Amino acid sequence: MFFRIGEFLTRIKLIKLAFILFTVVIIKTGISPIGSEYVNWIRETAKTYPDPTHYLVSSPLPIILMKIFGYPNDYIWWAIGSLIYIAWILLSVKLIIKRYEKHAREALLIFFASVPVVTAATMMGHIDVFSLIGATIAVLSNLRFKVIIGALFAVGGNTDQSIATLFCVALLALGNSKFAKKYLWQWALISLSAYLILHSSVSIPSVHSPVQVMITDLKAVIPTTFGSWHLLIYSQMGLLWIPWFYLVLPNLIFNKEKLFVILGTIILPTALTLFILDGTRVGTTVGYLCLLITFDEAYQRSNKTYMNISSRLYGIFFFIFVLTPSLIVGNQGILRLPIRKILEQFNII
Repeated sequence: MFFRIGEFLTRIKLIKLAFILFTVVIIKTGISPIGSEYVNWIRETAKTYPDPTHYLVSSPLPIILMKIFGYPNDYIWWAIGSLIYIAWILLSVKLIIKRYEKHAREALLIFFASVPVVTAATMMGHIDVFSLIGATIAVLSNLRFKVIIGALFAVGGNTDQSIATLFCVALLALGNSKFAKKYLWQWALISLSAYLILHSSVSIPSVHSPVQVMITDLKAVIPTTFGSWHLLIYSQMGLLWIPWFYLVLPNLIFNKEKLFVILGTIILPTALTLFILDGTRVGTTVGYLCLLITFDEAYQRSNKTYMNISSRLYGIFFFIFVLTPSLIVGNQGILRLPIRKILEQFNII
């Protein structure tokens, strides 16, 4: 059975394979919009900008879109978010096929098994998709100023998360990542400049300061983390825990490299997942750039052969991909149930 499935998946066109993998993600996980309350926060912030009413003042691109479309209702905003999400998926598929050529099938499976694909699908209209687009452009594209462009998308989505990503990339640079050492200054220039400009031009009330909110939320977060730490840690990487340690770490020669790469790609993003009220989506979004960097550099270091697998193995991996749950842990340790949420959103249940 595994051989037949693998043989089929390794013979069909890459676009059809991508469609099948994406369909599996949607069927097993579901798809749903971000809540009406959150959309209203963006809407009200856009109306009162630059006098903020919510912390989303740190997200310029959604505010600009909200203004351009005339402060649309929830349904239009969800439609816009869905189109942006689909655009990111299509962009990622195109860049993966072009970059990994003969090994694109394995790379596509890794991409669709990544947690951000799922979190973004269950939060249509959320700001995180811009950070994901930025990371994708920065690592996978061949544009001359790819990191500058990617960083602009990231700060457009959330300047505070972009700063957190900067710390992760800095740790990778200490771990001898070629990408991080070459482009760290560009990401730092854009993210720090955007942060300083935004926070100097807009007076954010202390009650809406991201740092203050995180400190306040810790009282609720820590007890929840103790009770659901295993779910939170699993949700950070999901199915990719095994291939990351199997494919990435063996390509790091020195223990110092391994230490800093683990800190930047695993420890710091997972700490954000564990100790911020929003749970899974924060750590996975912040760490996505480093996740892409480490997989890509492992591929380059291994002379582009490390992902060679047989049809039978591909069938097995696909079967595991289908059956492995995609957990998204949200506020107060509650699992997001996208299918239920969309039924609730449209007043079906």
